[in-house]
Amino acid sequence: MRRGFDVLYQRCQSVGRYLKMAGGPNRNADWRHAFVIRAEGSVISRTVAKGSGFWANSFDEIRLTPGDTIVMPDKTLRPTALRNVLDWT
Repeated sequence: MRRGFDVLYQRCQSVGRYLKMAGGPNRNADWRHAFVIRAEGSVISRTVAKGSGFWANSFDEIRLTPGDTIVMPDKTLRPTALRNVLDWT
């Protein structure tokens, strides 16, 4: 997904649909930590929106309202074990 991509509001569309319209998350997107900022200021995180059951994905099904923002953070790069060994030597 491109940074700062704006999509015109369309009535009754879900988070999943808007992400598809924006091109979907790329390999650097941290999908597990995505969240929605509602226009009135409340925040819905992916972990809070997760439904019951293994295959439930209610975050994709959240209906957006005008002014809502989907935030898809970048993955943080963690150093590998090899990198740590090289730093210590």
